[in-house]
Amino acid sequence: MGADARFYDMGILSDTIGELGILFTNSTASWTLPEMTLVAQGAVALANRIGSFAQLRSLLSYGASFMRAAHALFYYLDPANDPPAHTFPGSNLVVFADSLFTGAAEYVRGTAVHELAHVIDYFNPFEGGIYIHQVVPTGTHISDYAVQNNLHLEYWAEMVTDWVYGSRYSPANTPTGYKPGVREALNANQADWLSHVLMGWGW
Repeated sequence: MGADARFYDMGILSDTIGELGILFTNSTASWTLPEMTLVAQGAVALANRIGSFAQLRSLLSYGASFMRAAHALFYYLDPANDPPAHTFPGSNLVVFADSLFTGAAEYVRGTAVHELAHVIDYFNPFEGGIYIHQVVPTGTHISDYAVQNNLHLEYWAEMVTDWVYGSRYSPANTPTGYKPGVREALNANQADWLSHVLMGWGW
């Protein structure tokens, strides 16, 4: 994994991330340049790992909207279990909450990758309408959150994040109040499978 992307002003950041079809929007909170920089670095790292901006842009069929809010989706239903970020199922809308930015920079970058993996999943079903998350090769404890695999969605997203960042996406860097848990590296079969899916190599 190379150095993180550097953005010297808002214009450069917006132009770079705009090439991927990603827009920043505000809701009940407003983006700061440092926050935008971290999530943009995650998006660029994913593009670089996949092989090009063009390939990631093709996977983000309708782009993505990165919305800044005080809380993510579940806060109003269950404040004790409000996630630091959330992608609305079947959509390209990603909400980044205040709590995310209490975590380490590496965790914020990794979360951007995790959420973009959900967007990729929703808009790139295999033939027959089977979604990527339904057929991922399992077998490693990528993270506690991965093996919980809520709705069978999270193992895939954590798998992509590990593929991009490896040990840099450390469970020790989670936001305040989240338990670190354990993390295992992807095995060779999983890494090869991801390369075929995300780089467009086919099977």
